[in-house]
Amino acid sequence: MAGRPLAEARRCAEYVIGMLRPTDAVSLVQFDNRVQRLWPAVPLGDGAPLRAAIAGILAGGNTDLHGGWREGADTLGDVAGTGLKRVILLSDGQANVGLTDPADIATQCAEWAARGITTSTYGLGKSFNEELMVAMARSGGGNHYYGDTADDLMEPFQQELELLGNLCLRDIRLKASVPDGVEVTMVNDLPTVDGGWRLPDLAWGAEAWAVLRLKVPV
Repeated sequence: MAGRPLAEARRCAEYVIGMLRPTDAVSLVQFDNRVQRLWPAVPLGDGAPLRAAIAGILAGGNTDLHGGWREGADTLGDVAGTGLKRVILLSDGQANVGLTDPADIATQCAEWAARGITTSTYGLGKSFNEELMVAMARSGGGNHYYGDTADDLMEPFQQELELLGNLCLRDIRLKASVPDGVEVTMVNDLPTVDGGWRLPDLAWGAEAWAVLRLKVPV
């Protein structure tokens, strides 16, 4: 990420920081061919040191997307308490360093979601790996968005943070019990867990839905 994409990424990060509360714990991870934890997961405060860290992000080489995401999840694992913990992954490129298999990465996202650390993904520009980013968000219990510029992502960021601030139900599980011989499949793309499915987290006044297909013997 360099030039305009890097500038757009900085704008996105600064926008997110501007919507957080001083008491919110936030970390910052930069990844290219290397992964760097630029800021630990500590309360934001006035945000000035974190904004300086964002401004100091420089262009790098390839994209260790999995390593960057994993470092972000690790930082949240260091935060005490049971509050909401979410990795917001922003990338404009293809995963080409480290672990790159979408299925393996999505499986890890699901494992971390089961531990209370969820993942949302934001694709910037036209060259990011949509298959991977969507799979990570779906398995990680978060949301996925994309945009050509930072301006395209401002509204999704706002919606995401408003949702996180109004969550009332998390880790919702759905199981279906059917008579012998009846086959049941999930139509919409929900992650499977413990013989059922995980529904999205719910905010006050929101709804979640699932469509099941039944095959009944005749």
